[in-house]
Amino acid sequence: MKNSEVRKPKEVLERVFLNSNQIITLNDFPVHSEKALKAYVEMDKKGLKMPPVLVVRKSVLEPFLAEEIFNPFVDSHPEAEYFIMDGSHRTTTDCLNGNQIQAVIIESNDDIELAFKEVENGEIFGLPINGSFEKCIHDLANHFGDKPYFQTVLEKTEKMVKEKVLPDYIIKDYLKRKIK
Repeated sequence: MKNSEVRKPKEVLERVFLNSNQIITLNDFPVHSEKALKAYVEMDKKGLKMPPVLVVRKSVLEPFLAEEIFNPFVDSHPEAEYFIMDGSHRTTTDCLNGNQIQAVIIESNDDIELAFKEVENGEIFGLPINGSFEKCIHDLANHFGDKPYFQTVLEKTEKMVKEKVLPDYIIKDYLKRKIK
């Protein structure tokens, strides 16, 4: 590689905006904390900036997943290109409120180090990351090995609405927005 081809390390993590059908969510139905979800819904209603979630490209995790389970999902969800690493409450909130989801794509140990710096600066909320990028991928693969099913943020949110595991006012707001 020539010197002119050497990449400079990133100084900040790039933000992307994704739709709720582009992110494969964790299997934590409905969500761990209704209180946190309500707080995010209120933040969004007040126009406060939602912090980004962390995602990893599907292609990175795919080799570690059971083909017989994951491949049918991939075939029926061609738009789902990312796995969430952190941020189930925020992605659900954005989906409920009809927003795109601000995300940071984590691709390396350097990205993880930058993410920790952004936590210190208050740009990203707490990280569930313990160790290297490889360990994060291993932990995600284990999560889906233990709970071998896949769904997008949109599918999980719609299931939460359908099964009425959300407060009534949140469901009503979602359904009004969806009808428009």
